[in-house]
Amino acid sequence: MEKKAIIVAGPNGVGKTTFAKEYLKENIIPYISADAIAEQMSDGDIRDVALAAGKKFFLELNNTIESGKNFIVETTLSGLSFHRAIQKMKHASYNITIVYIYLETPEICIARIKERTRKGGHHVPDIDVTRRFNRSIANFWKKYKIESDRWYLICNSTQQFVDVAMGQKEEYSVVEERLYKLFLEVVGAQDER
Repeated sequence: MEKKAIIVAGPNGVGKTTFAKEYLKENIIPYISADAIAEQMSDGDIRDVALAAGKKFFLELNNTIESGKNFIVETTLSGLSFHRAIQKMKHASYNITIVYIYLETPEICIARIKERTRKGGHHVPDIDVTRRFNRSIANFWKKYKIESDRWYLICNSTQQFVDVAMGQKEEYSVVEERLYKLFLEVVGAQDER
């Protein structure tokens, strides 16, 4: 039986957790999220436990990979440290799918995080959101998508998930031309079709 790893990725505030929870309603598999781990570890501001939660996140992810179970994991892909985790998944013969969710600007992400915080959710400082935004998008498009077996690009700017493009490695098809062109502007890339 094929082992599956679903990576739900994107900048802070784009709706990764919402997407993952919807997926988990129909697929009962382990869910691994540094934010969820931090919330369990903290009795207040999750930034106080961010480093410990990050370590626990990678430990839990590595243990799940070693167990051979299907799983869903949430990450921003704003750095390159997740590359090692993907290599472990490949070495363990996982079929890797990246669902990359984005918004058009970091300002929209910041506004959504402020709204989430007002409702009791966790806060991410504006400077961190802005710094991670372009790095996350560029890392997905230029590095991570080619590491996966399959990927989906989804825009969540209208408070609903809209399929934009999907593919395998460098080959892909575009479903929503306007949003795809906006994505390319954000990432600073040319149409590669």
